Amino acid sequence: MAEEEEVFVYLDLQQAGDATIDLSQLRILGLETDRPVFVFKDMMFEGTLQDTVGTNIFFETTLTENGDTASYRAHTSKRFACTRLYGTPKVAPEPPQDEGQSAMVSGPDPGADGEAYGPSAAP
Repeated sequence: MAEEEEVFVYLDLQQAGDATIDLSQLRILGLETDRPVFVFKDMMFEGTLQDTVGTNIFFETTLTENGDTASYRAHTSKRFACTRLYGTPKVAPEPPQDEGQSAMVSGPDPGADGEAYGPSAAP
């Protein structure tokens, strides 16, 4: 069995604006590829792994009675530089209709009084 290794990488989502990233809302597709895709809320990004200038340091914050305390967690010199992808939803095409035919909706034929399901029972 392969041993797991924890690796920290800085994820640069500049085009996400000021959105706070909740990792439970982040999906990663194709992490093993050259250009993985990161999906966050309704936004999609394509990333490329790059070396950083300097080092990114990660801290964990803990709330104490004296306020927030930050402690060192990890560091990295790698980052995913991401570009936002735009697209339109894929919609299944409507089946072609023969000329002279109109689309039909199945159901009961309205009666003379216009009620689709027959006369209603009077109390």
